[in-house]
Amino acid sequence: MIEQNKNIAIWGWGKEGIAAARFLQKRNINFTLLNDEDPETHSFLENVKDVVVGKEIQQKIKDFDVVIKSPGVSLYRKEIQQNKNRVHFTSVTNLWFELYGSRFTTIIITGTKGKSTTASLFAHILRNQGFAVTLAGNIGQPLLGTPLDSNFYVIELSSYQAADLKYSASINILLNLYPEHLDWHKSVAKYFHDKTSIFRLNGTNIVNADCMSENTAYSNIYNTKDSYHATVEGIFHGKNRIISCDEISLEGVHNYTNICAIFTAFSFLNLPVEKIKTPLKTFTPLEHRLQKIETPQGIYVSDSISTTPESTIAAIETFSNYRVTLILGGQDRGLDWKGFAKKLQNLNLHFIITTYQSGKKIYDFLQKLGYKNTTYIDELGSAILLANKVNTPSGIILFSPAAPSYDAFTNYKEKGDFFVHQVKANEDTLKKNDH
Repeated sequence: MIEQNKNIAIWGWGKEGIAAARFLQKRNINFTLLNDEDPETHSFLENVKDVVVGKEIQQKIKDFDVVIKSPGVSLYRKEIQQNKNRVHFTSVTNLWFELYGSRFTTIIITGTKGKSTTASLFAHILRNQGFAVTLAGNIGQPLLGTPLDSNFYVIELSSYQAADLKYSASINILLNLYPEHLDWHKSVAKYFHDKTSIFRLNGTNIVNADCMSENTAYSNIYNTKDSYHATVEGIFHGKNRIISCDEISLEGVHNYTNICAIFTAFSFLNLPVEKIKTPLKTFTPLEHRLQKIETPQGIYVSDSISTTPESTIAAIETFSNYRVTLILGGQDRGLDWKGFAKKLQNLNLHFIITTYQSGKKIYDFLQKLGYKNTTYIDELGSAILLANKVNTPSGIILFSPAAPSYDAFTNYKEKGDFFVHQVKANEDTLKKNDH
C-alpha cells in the first residue's frame, strides 16, 4: 500500500501526522502534506514534496493514491466522501496493525468515557506482573513509531480512530456509549456505528451489558449480576465479592465497572485474576479525572475530562456523601440540556454554578424548573470564587463541565489546569490574609 511509486499525502499535522511523516521518512518515501492551516513545523522533514493548505485540499485530494488521515479529520468531510472510491484513505493505526498487529497481543479499549484511565490501569496491572507493555493510541502516543519489543500493546481508541479501523485487536473492549462528538460524526446513529465498528471484526469482544443494544451479538458481556459487576461495596463476580472499594485507588462505581472489563479480559488472556488486586491499590489516578485537591479551605475536585452529561452525573454520584457545589458548562453541541437539568434537579446538590455556552442553557432550564440554588457566571475564574463563598465546611467543590472546552480553552487539560491553578492561587491569597 505504502510504496515509493504511489502518490501519498498526510492529512493533518498533529502527533499522528508527524508519526506518519517519520515513518515515511525512514523509508525514503516522499509525500505531500495537507493541512487546514499552514503548518509551521514540517521543514525538519526532507521528504515533503509539497504543502497544500485550506481550500486547495478539495481541489487536489483526488490526485493522491493514498491519504494517511489524522483522527481530527472527519470521515464525513465532503473531500473524503466525494473521493473515497478513487483515493485510499487510511490512518497510522491501520498502518501499524497491517504491518505489525499480528505479531503481538493487542488490547483495544474504547468507550465514550473512562478509556484513558482504564487503558492506563490495564497497562499498570500488566507491568506489575513483569510484562513489557506499550500504552498507545488516543492516550497521546501514536501506535506507529512505538518500539516493537513489548509483550502487550494496550491501545486506547477514540471514536475518530475506531471509525475507519480495518483490523481487530486480540481483545476489543467497549466500556460505555453515550452521544458525543456529533460535529465529527454528524449524528448520534453514526457516532454509535463508528464507535462500535471494531466489534464487527474478528476478535474477542468484551462489552458492557449496558451497550448491547448498540452492538453486535456474540460478545462477552460484563456488568450483569452473573458476570463481573460493581456496586458501591466493590467488585463482584456473581455473588462473590472480589475486592472492596477501599482496596482500589480510584473512586466511583463507574470506575469500578470499567475495572470489571479488565477482570473479564484477564480470564481470556489466561492470566491470574488474583494478581490484579495489588496494582488496583497502587495505581495513581490520571490528571483531571476526579482529581482531588485538598486544601485547608476545603476539598476541590478537577473532573474537566467529563465532557458529557452522563460522566458528570457519574462524578456527582461518586461524591454523594458530600454536599456538592457543582461548577459546569462549556461548548454547546446541541445535547438535551433540558433532560440534563431535570436530572441535576433530583441529585440533592448544594449549589449549581453554570458557565459558558451550555451553562447558560442549563441555567435557563433550571430556572424554568423552579430550581433556586443556581446561578450563571460567564467564566470559570469568577465561578470558582463564588463556589468558595457558597460552599459549606463539610462540602466539596466539584468542577465537572458536562461539555467540551473548545469555546474558551484549547482542550480539557488546559481548562483543568486553569481550575487547579485558580484553586491554589486562591489558597495562597487566603493564607496571606490570615497572617
